[in-house]
Amino acid sequence: MGLSVAQRSAVQAGLTRRGFDTRGVDGTFGPGTRRAIANWQRANDLSATGYLTGPQFQRLTTR
Repeated sequence: MGLSVAQRSAVQAGLTRRGFDTRGVDGTFGPGTRRAIANWQRANDLSATGYLTGPQFQRLTTR
């Protein structure tokens, strides 16, 4: 998706707020964040790819 560091940090913060451990909010999508994304996707009956779509980004960065 070509997210900025601030946008990636917002995704990590959104995942953390929802109880999905990203292993830190640093704006870098490493293995911990990819795992957290996949776990969040799975919990929401989405395809657990570890990569976000535009609508998923919006859901995670909106309170």
